Amino acid sequence: MKNEIVILGGGIASLGASYRLIKDDMNPMVIEKSSGMGGLASSYEIGNFHIERFYHHLFPTDSIIFNLAKELGIKNRIIWKKTKMGFYCKNNLYGFTSPLDLLLFKPLKFADRIRFGMEMLKIAVFNEHTHLDNVSARKWLIRTFGRNIYEKIFEPMLKIKFAMSIDDASAAFVYGRLRARAKSRSRSMASERLGYMIGGYDGIIDGLRNKIKDKAVLMTDSEILEVEYGKAGSKIKIRRNGKIEDIEARYVINTLPLEAFAKIAKNFPKGAMRAIKKIKYQAVICATIGLKKGLSGYYWINISSEGLPFHGMIEHTNFIPGRYYGGNSIVYLFNYTDAESILWKMKEGEIKKLYLDGLFRMFPKINEGDVLWFRLSKERYATPIFLRGYEQRMKRIKNLHNFFFAGSFKIYPYSRNINNVIKTGFDAAEELLKAKSAP
Repeated sequence: MKNEIVILGGGIASLGASYRLIKDDMNPMVIEKSSGMGGLASSYEIGNFHIERFYHHLFPTDSIIFNLAKELGIKNRIIWKKTKMGFYCKNNLYGFTSPLDLLLFKPLKFADRIRFGMEMLKIAVFNEHTHLDNVSARKWLIRTFGRNIYEKIFEPMLKIKFAMSIDDASAAFVYGRLRARAKSRSRSMASERLGYMIGGYDGIIDGLRNKIKDKAVLMTDSEILEVEYGKAGSKIKIRRNGKIEDIEARYVINTLPLEAFAKIAKNFPKGAMRAIKKIKYQAVICATIGLKKGLSGYYWINISSEGLPFHGMIEHTNFIPGRYYGGNSIVYLFNYTDAESILWKMKEGEIKKLYLDGLFRMFPKINEGDVLWFRLSKERYATPIFLRGYEQRMKRIKNLHNFFFAGSFKIYPYSRNINNVIKTGFDAAEELLKAKSAP
Protein backbone atom coordinates (compact mmCIF):
# COMPACT_ATOMS: atom_id res chain seq x y z
CA MET A 1 0.00 0.00 0.00
CA LYS A 2 1.32 3.45 -0.89
CA ASN A 3 0.35 6.88 0.35
CA GLU A 4 2.17 10.15 -0.20
CA ILE A 5 1.69 11.39 3.37
CA VAL A 6 1.31 9.23 6.47
CA ILE A 7 0.71 10.50 10.00
CA LEU A 8 1.64 8.15 12.83
CA GLY A 9 -0.86 8.29 15.70
CA GLY A 10 -4.38 9.67 15.87
CA GLY A 11 -4.22 12.04 18.84
CA ILE A 12 -4.91 15.75 18.89
CA ALA A 13 -1.57 16.71 17.24
CA SER A 14 -2.35 14.30 14.40
CA LEU A 15 -5.82 15.77 13.89
CA GLY A 16 -4.30 19.25 13.81
CA ALA A 17 -1.71 18.22 11.21
CA SER A 18 -4.36 16.47 9.09
CA TYR A 19 -6.67 19.48 9.19
CA ARG A 20 -3.88 21.80 8.05
CA LEU A 21 -2.88 19.44 5.23
CA ILE A 22 -6.36 19.00 3.75
CA LYS A 23 -6.62 22.78 3.51
CA ASP A 24 -3.89 22.46 0.86
CA ASP A 25 -5.75 19.59 -0.83
CA MET A 26 -3.42 16.96 0.62
CA ASN A 27 -4.75 13.46 1.37
CA PRO A 28 -2.93 12.14 4.44
CA MET A 29 -3.29 8.64 5.85
CA VAL A 30 -3.63 8.54 9.66
CA ILE A 31 -2.69 5.33 11.49
CA GLU A 32 -4.08 4.90 15.01
CA LYS A 33 -3.89 1.88 17.32
CA SER A 34 -7.17 2.44 19.17
CA SER A 35 -10.68 2.41 17.74
CA GLY A 36 -11.17 6.16 18.17
CA MET A 37 -9.35 9.43 17.58
CA GLY A 38 -8.23 12.12 20.00
CA GLY A 39 -5.83 10.26 22.31
CA LEU A 40 -5.54 11.98 25.69
CA ALA A 41 -8.35 14.37 24.72
CA SER A 42 -10.91 11.60 24.10
CA SER A 43 -13.99 11.00 26.23
CA TYR A 44 -16.21 8.44 27.91
CA GLU A 45 -19.85 8.21 26.91
CA ILE A 46 -21.93 7.85 30.06
CA GLY A 47 -25.70 7.85 29.71
CA ASN A 48 -26.56 10.79 27.48
CA PHE A 49 -23.39 12.82 28.01
CA HIS A 50 -19.65 12.75 27.27
CA ILE A 51 -16.96 13.40 29.84
CA GLU A 52 -13.25 13.48 29.05
CA ARG A 53 -11.04 10.65 30.27
CA PHE A 54 -8.48 13.19 31.51
CA TYR A 55 -9.35 16.65 32.87
CA HIS A 56 -8.84 19.69 30.62
CA HIS A 57 -9.60 23.38 30.60
CA LEU A 58 -8.86 26.42 28.45
CA PHE A 59 -6.67 29.40 29.28
CA PRO A 60 -7.50 32.90 27.97
CA THR A 61 -4.36 32.70 25.79
CA ASP A 62 -5.51 29.56 23.87
CA SER A 63 -6.06 31.42 20.59
CA ILE A 64 -5.57 28.34 18.37
CA ILE A 65 -8.49 26.54 20.05
CA PHE A 66 -10.69 29.63 19.79
CA ASN A 67 -9.97 30.06 16.06
CA LEU A 68 -10.44 26.35 15.44
CA ALA A 69 -13.75 26.30 17.30
CA LYS A 70 -14.89 29.25 15.19
CA GLU A 71 -13.95 27.48 11.95
CA LEU A 72 -15.77 24.34 13.10
CA GLY A 73 -18.88 26.33 14.05
CA ILE A 74 -18.76 25.44 17.75
CA LYS A 75 -17.28 28.55 19.36
CA ASN A 76 -20.62 29.20 21.07
CA ARG A 77 -20.00 26.08 23.20
CA ILE A 78 -17.09 27.73 25.03
CA ILE A 79 -17.97 29.13 28.43
CA TRP A 80 -15.80 31.02 30.90
CA LYS A 81 -15.94 30.86 34.68
CA LYS A 82 -13.96 32.01 37.67
CA THR A 83 -12.67 28.99 39.53
CA LYS A 84 -11.43 28.32 43.04
CA MET A 85 -8.36 26.38 44.10
CA GLY A 86 -7.93 24.48 47.34
CA PHE A 87 -4.91 23.04 49.12
CA TYR A 88 -5.22 19.88 51.20
CA CYS A 89 -2.45 19.79 53.79
CA LYS A 90 -2.16 17.66 56.94
CA ASN A 91 -5.77 16.50 56.60
CA ASN A 92 -7.14 20.03 56.35
CA LEU A 93 -8.59 21.73 53.27
CA TYR A 94 -7.63 25.39 52.79
CA GLY A 95 -8.65 27.96 50.22
CA PHE A 96 -5.80 28.86 47.89
CA THR A 97 -7.41 31.22 45.39
CA SER A 98 -7.54 34.83 46.54
CA PRO A 99 -5.12 37.12 48.36
CA LEU A 100 -7.35 36.71 51.41
CA ASP A 101 -7.05 32.92 51.15
CA LEU A 102 -3.30 33.30 51.04
CA LEU A 103 -3.27 35.60 54.08
CA LEU A 104 -5.26 32.95 56.00
CA PHE A 105 -3.18 29.98 54.79
CA LYS A 106 -1.95 28.56 58.09
CA PRO A 107 0.66 26.08 56.73
CA LEU A 108 2.80 29.14 55.84
CA LYS A 109 4.14 31.80 58.16
CA PHE A 110 2.61 35.24 57.59
CA ALA A 111 5.78 36.66 56.01
CA ASP A 112 5.92 33.70 53.62
CA ARG A 113 2.30 34.25 52.61
CA ILE A 114 3.18 37.82 51.57
CA ARG A 115 6.32 36.66 49.78
CA PHE A 116 4.45 33.97 47.86
CA GLY A 117 1.84 36.47 46.61
CA MET A 118 4.45 39.03 45.53
CA GLU A 119 6.58 36.50 43.65
CA MET A 120 3.54 35.09 41.81
CA LEU A 121 2.58 38.62 40.80
CA LYS A 122 6.07 39.14 39.34
CA ILE A 123 5.80 35.91 37.37
CA ALA A 124 2.46 37.05 35.91
CA VAL A 125 3.96 40.38 34.79
CA PHE A 126 7.46 39.39 33.63
CA ASN A 127 8.46 36.53 31.32
CA GLU A 128 11.93 35.47 32.40
CA HIS A 129 12.16 31.74 31.65
CA THR A 130 14.79 31.93 28.90
CA HIS A 131 17.79 31.52 31.22
CA LEU A 132 16.26 28.75 33.35
CA ASP A 133 16.56 25.65 31.14
CA ASN A 134 19.72 24.34 32.83
CA VAL A 135 18.71 25.50 36.30
CA SER A 136 17.38 23.06 38.90
CA ALA A 137 13.71 23.75 39.68
CA ARG A 138 14.42 23.01 43.33
CA LYS A 139 17.25 25.54 43.57
CA TRP A 140 15.34 28.22 41.65
CA LEU A 141 12.18 27.80 43.75
CA ILE A 142 14.14 27.99 47.02
CA ARG A 143 16.03 31.05 45.78
CA THR A 144 12.82 32.76 44.61
CA PHE A 145 10.28 31.77 47.28
CA GLY A 146 12.40 30.57 50.21
CA ARG A 147 12.88 27.11 51.67
CA ASN A 148 9.71 27.07 53.79
CA ILE A 149 7.42 27.87 50.84
CA TYR A 150 9.30 25.36 48.73
CA GLU A 151 8.87 22.53 51.24
CA LYS A 152 5.23 23.29 52.05
CA ILE A 153 3.92 24.17 48.57
CA PHE A 154 6.22 23.20 45.73
CA GLU A 155 8.04 20.07 46.82
CA PRO A 156 4.86 17.94 46.94
CA MET A 157 3.89 19.18 43.45
CA LEU A 158 7.32 18.45 42.00
CA LYS A 159 7.19 14.93 43.37
CA ILE A 160 3.94 14.49 41.44
CA LYS A 161 5.23 15.85 38.13
CA PHE A 162 8.69 14.27 37.92
CA ALA A 163 9.44 10.56 38.05
CA MET A 164 13.14 11.30 38.55
CA SER A 165 15.06 13.36 41.08
CA ILE A 166 13.43 16.75 41.58
CA ASP A 167 16.93 18.23 41.64
CA ASP A 168 16.99 17.45 37.91
CA ALA A 169 13.61 19.06 37.11
CA SER A 170 13.83 22.07 34.82
CA ALA A 171 13.15 25.48 36.37
CA ALA A 172 12.02 26.74 32.96
CA PHE A 173 9.17 24.21 32.83
CA VAL A 174 8.05 25.02 36.38
CA TYR A 175 8.21 28.74 35.58
CA GLY A 176 6.09 28.18 32.46
CA ARG A 177 3.44 26.32 34.46
CA LEU A 178 3.33 28.98 37.16
CA ARG A 179 3.12 31.76 34.59
CA ALA A 180 0.20 30.12 32.76
CA ARG A 181 -1.74 29.90 36.03
CA ALA A 182 -0.81 33.42 37.13
CA LYS A 183 -1.82 34.97 33.78
CA SER A 184 -5.24 33.29 33.90
CA ARG A 185 -6.06 35.23 37.06
CA SER A 186 -7.88 38.55 37.32
CA ARG A 187 -5.86 41.73 37.73
CA SER A 188 -6.47 41.64 41.48
CA MET A 189 -5.24 38.00 41.53
CA ALA A 190 -8.52 37.24 43.34
CA SER A 191 -9.68 34.44 41.06
CA GLU A 192 -8.66 32.32 38.10
CA ARG A 193 -10.69 32.56 34.88
CA LEU A 194 -10.74 29.36 32.87
CA GLY A 195 -12.72 28.17 29.87
CA TYR A 196 -14.34 24.91 28.86
CA MET A 197 -16.18 23.63 25.84
CA ILE A 198 -19.56 22.15 26.70
CA GLY A 199 -19.22 18.47 25.83
CA GLY A 200 -15.46 18.69 26.28
CA TYR A 201 -12.96 18.20 23.48
CA ASP A 202 -15.27 15.62 21.95
CA GLY A 203 -16.72 18.52 19.93
CA ILE A 204 -13.29 19.53 18.59
CA ILE A 205 -12.36 15.90 17.83
CA ASP A 206 -15.63 15.19 16.04
CA GLY A 207 -15.44 18.48 14.16
CA LEU A 208 -11.90 17.82 12.94
CA ARG A 209 -12.66 14.21 12.04
CA ASN A 210 -15.72 15.27 10.02
CA LYS A 211 -13.65 17.90 8.20
CA ILE A 212 -10.86 15.50 7.22
CA LYS A 213 -12.66 12.16 6.73
CA ASP A 214 -13.51 12.76 3.07
CA LYS A 215 -9.94 13.68 2.12
CA ALA A 216 -7.91 11.60 4.56
CA VAL A 217 -7.63 7.85 5.10
CA LEU A 218 -8.33 7.17 8.79
CA MET A 219 -6.97 3.76 9.73
CA THR A 220 -8.03 2.98 13.30
CA ASP A 221 -7.48 -0.33 15.12
CA SER A 222 -4.11 -0.42 13.38
CA GLU A 223 -0.98 -1.07 15.45
CA ILE A 224 2.28 0.36 14.13
CA LEU A 225 4.96 -2.31 14.44
CA GLU A 226 7.90 -0.74 12.62
CA VAL A 227 8.92 2.49 10.91
CA GLU A 228 11.94 2.26 8.61
CA TYR A 229 13.37 5.59 7.55
CA GLY A 230 14.76 6.43 4.13
CA LYS A 231 15.48 9.75 2.47
CA ALA A 232 13.39 8.75 -0.52
CA GLY A 233 10.54 7.64 1.74
CA SER A 234 9.68 5.52 4.74
CA LYS A 235 8.28 2.02 5.13
CA ILE A 236 5.72 1.37 7.84
CA LYS A 237 4.65 -2.06 9.05
CA ILE A 238 1.28 -2.34 10.80
CA ARG A 239 -1.03 -5.01 12.20
CA ARG A 240 -4.67 -4.59 11.21
CA ASN A 241 -7.47 -7.14 11.54
CA GLY A 242 -4.89 -9.69 12.66
CA LYS A 243 -2.85 -9.29 9.46
CA ILE A 244 0.51 -7.64 8.81
CA GLU A 245 0.48 -4.89 6.18
CA ASP A 246 3.27 -2.78 4.68
CA ILE A 247 2.79 0.88 3.82
CA GLU A 248 5.15 3.10 1.85
CA ALA A 249 5.11 6.88 2.39
CA ARG A 250 6.95 9.73 0.74
CA TYR A 251 6.39 12.01 3.74
CA VAL A 252 5.74 11.09 7.39
CA ILE A 253 4.66 13.06 10.46
CA ASN A 254 5.26 11.23 13.73
CA THR A 255 2.96 12.20 16.60
CA LEU A 256 3.65 9.10 18.71
CA PRO A 257 5.35 9.68 22.07
CA LEU A 258 9.09 9.56 21.40
CA GLU A 259 9.74 6.85 23.97
CA ALA A 260 7.25 4.58 22.16
CA PHE A 261 8.51 5.69 18.75
CA ALA A 262 12.11 4.77 19.63
CA LYS A 263 11.07 1.13 20.08
CA ILE A 264 9.78 0.79 16.50
CA ALA A 265 12.15 3.13 14.64
CA LYS A 266 14.62 1.53 12.19
CA ASN A 267 17.45 2.99 10.11
CA PHE A 268 17.16 6.53 11.48
CA PRO A 269 20.32 8.69 11.73
CA LYS A 270 22.23 7.78 14.88
CA GLY A 271 22.41 11.37 16.10
CA ALA A 272 18.66 11.81 15.84
CA MET A 273 18.02 8.53 17.64
CA ARG A 274 20.38 9.43 20.47
CA ALA A 275 18.42 12.65 21.05
CA ILE A 276 15.05 10.87 20.74
CA LYS A 277 16.02 8.20 23.28
CA LYS A 278 16.91 10.85 25.86
CA ILE A 279 13.28 12.04 26.05
CA LYS A 280 11.47 9.96 28.68
CA TYR A 281 7.80 10.02 29.61
CA GLN A 282 5.75 9.80 32.77
CA ALA A 283 2.60 7.71 33.11
CA VAL A 284 -0.73 8.89 34.51
CA ILE A 285 -3.56 7.09 36.27
CA CYS A 286 -6.80 9.06 36.28
CA ALA A 287 -10.15 8.07 37.76
CA THR A 288 -13.36 9.84 36.76
CA ILE A 289 -16.12 9.38 39.33
CA GLY A 290 -19.82 10.23 39.25
CA LEU A 291 -21.29 11.12 42.64
CA LYS A 292 -24.74 11.93 43.96
CA LYS A 293 -23.52 15.14 45.61
CA GLY A 294 -20.68 17.63 45.57
CA LEU A 295 -17.72 17.55 47.92
CA SER A 296 -16.21 21.03 48.20
CA GLY A 297 -16.37 24.53 46.80
CA TYR A 298 -13.13 24.11 44.83
CA TYR A 299 -12.41 23.18 41.23
CA TRP A 300 -8.76 22.19 41.69
CA ILE A 301 -7.35 20.77 44.93
CA ASN A 302 -3.60 20.25 45.33
CA ILE A 303 -2.81 17.53 47.84
CA SER A 304 0.11 17.66 50.23
CA SER A 305 -1.04 15.13 52.85
CA GLU A 306 0.82 11.88 53.35
CA GLY A 307 -1.20 8.70 53.14
CA LEU A 308 -3.63 9.63 50.37
CA PRO A 309 -3.29 7.38 47.31
CA PHE A 310 -3.76 10.17 44.74
CA HIS A 311 -1.84 13.41 44.21
CA GLY A 312 -4.57 15.71 42.98
CA MET A 313 -8.31 16.17 42.74
CA ILE A 314 -10.43 18.05 40.21
CA GLU A 315 -14.08 18.63 41.14
CA HIS A 316 -15.22 19.19 37.58
CA THR A 317 -18.81 20.14 38.40
CA ASN A 318 -17.61 23.06 40.50
CA PHE A 319 -16.49 24.40 37.11
CA ILE A 320 -19.10 23.08 34.68
CA PRO A 321 -22.54 22.65 36.30
CA GLY A 322 -23.89 19.16 36.88
CA ARG A 323 -26.94 19.90 34.71
CA TYR A 324 -24.72 19.15 31.69
CA TYR A 325 -24.05 15.69 33.15
CA GLY A 326 -27.48 14.38 34.10
CA GLY A 327 -27.26 16.01 37.53
CA ASN A 328 -24.12 14.00 38.44
CA SER A 329 -21.32 15.54 40.46
CA ILE A 330 -18.05 14.60 38.75
CA VAL A 331 -14.62 14.28 40.34
CA TYR A 332 -11.22 13.40 38.86
CA LEU A 333 -8.54 11.77 41.03
CA PHE A 334 -5.09 11.35 39.52
CA ASN A 335 -1.49 10.27 39.97
CA TYR A 336 1.53 10.87 37.79
CA THR A 337 3.76 7.85 38.20
CA ASP A 338 6.18 5.56 36.37
CA ALA A 339 5.63 2.15 34.84
CA GLU A 340 7.60 0.40 37.59
CA SER A 341 5.47 1.69 40.46
CA ILE A 342 3.25 -0.61 42.50
CA LEU A 343 0.24 1.58 41.72
CA TRP A 344 0.74 1.32 37.95
CA LYS A 345 0.83 -2.48 38.15
CA MET A 346 -2.35 -2.74 40.21
CA LYS A 347 -5.57 -4.05 38.67
CA GLU A 348 -8.44 -1.64 38.10
CA GLY A 349 -10.49 -3.05 40.98
CA GLU A 350 -7.58 -2.55 43.37
CA ILE A 351 -7.06 1.05 42.26
CA LYS A 352 -10.79 1.74 42.52
CA LYS A 353 -10.88 0.57 46.14
CA LEU A 354 -7.71 2.50 46.99
CA TYR A 355 -8.93 5.74 45.41
CA LEU A 356 -12.43 5.58 46.89
CA ASP A 357 -11.08 4.81 50.37
CA GLY A 358 -8.84 7.89 50.06
CA LEU A 359 -11.74 10.04 48.85
CA PHE A 360 -13.90 8.89 51.77
CA ARG A 361 -11.09 9.82 54.18
CA MET A 362 -10.92 13.31 52.68
CA PHE A 363 -14.68 13.74 52.73
CA PRO A 364 -16.27 11.58 55.46
CA LYS A 365 -19.75 12.85 54.52
CA ILE A 366 -19.83 10.46 51.53
CA ASN A 367 -19.66 6.68 51.24
CA GLU A 368 -20.03 3.95 48.62
CA GLY A 369 -23.76 4.61 48.38
CA ASP A 370 -22.98 8.03 46.89
CA VAL A 371 -20.89 6.61 44.01
CA LEU A 372 -22.88 6.44 40.77
CA TRP A 373 -20.12 5.26 38.46
CA PHE A 374 -16.34 4.89 38.27
CA ARG A 375 -14.10 4.94 35.19
CA LEU A 376 -10.33 4.51 35.12
CA SER A 377 -7.86 5.47 32.40
CA LYS A 378 -4.15 4.75 32.39
CA GLU A 379 -1.75 6.27 29.87
CA ARG A 380 1.85 5.07 29.84
CA TYR A 381 3.22 8.01 27.83
CA ALA A 382 1.19 10.87 29.30
CA THR A 383 3.81 13.60 29.42
CA PRO A 384 7.51 14.09 28.75
CA ILE A 385 9.65 14.49 31.85
CA PHE A 386 11.05 18.01 31.55
CA LEU A 387 14.49 17.82 33.10
CA ARG A 388 17.33 20.33 33.12
CA GLY A 389 18.77 20.85 29.67
CA TYR A 390 15.53 19.69 28.03
CA GLU A 391 15.47 22.56 25.55
CA GLN A 392 18.80 21.52 24.02
CA ARG A 393 17.68 17.87 23.79
CA MET A 394 14.43 18.97 22.18
CA LYS A 395 16.21 21.14 19.61
CA ARG A 396 18.44 18.22 18.58
CA ILE A 397 15.34 16.35 17.43
CA LYS A 398 15.06 18.15 14.14
CA ASN A 399 12.79 17.29 11.28
CA LEU A 400 14.62 14.91 8.95
CA HIS A 401 14.44 14.78 5.18
CA ASN A 402 10.72 14.16 4.52
CA PHE A 403 10.15 13.05 8.13
CA PHE A 404 8.62 15.43 10.69
CA PHE A 405 7.76 15.43 14.39
CA ALA A 406 4.84 16.77 16.43
CA GLY A 407 3.49 16.16 19.92
CA SER A 408 3.73 17.27 23.53
CA PHE A 409 7.54 16.97 23.64
CA LYS A 410 7.73 20.15 21.52
CA ILE A 411 5.65 22.46 23.74
CA TYR A 412 8.41 23.13 26.32
CA PRO A 413 8.58 25.33 28.34
CA TYR A 414 4.94 26.31 27.88
CA SER A 415 1.90 24.75 29.48
CA ARG A 416 1.18 21.17 28.38
CA ASN A 417 -2.35 21.84 27.13
CA ILE A 418 -4.37 20.92 24.06
CA ASN A 419 -3.90 24.33 22.42
CA ASN A 420 -0.10 24.00 22.41
CA VAL A 421 -0.14 20.36 21.30
CA ILE A 422 -2.40 21.15 18.32
CA LYS A 423 0.05 23.90 17.38
CA THR A 424 2.84 21.32 17.05
CA GLY A 425 0.65 19.46 14.53
CA PHE A 426 0.02 22.64 12.56
CA ASP A 427 3.75 23.43 12.59
CA ALA A 428 4.74 19.96 11.37
CA ALA A 429 2.22 20.20 8.53
CA GLU A 430 3.62 23.60 7.52
CA GLU A 431 7.16 22.18 7.43
CA LEU A 432 5.99 19.26 5.31
CA LEU A 433 4.25 21.56 2.83
CA LYS A 434 7.42 23.66 2.54
CA ALA A 435 9.51 20.57 1.87
CA LYS A 436 7.00 19.33 -0.71
CA SER A 437 7.00 22.61 -2.61
CA ALA A 438 10.79 23.04 -2.53
CA PRO A 439 12.55 22.57 -5.91
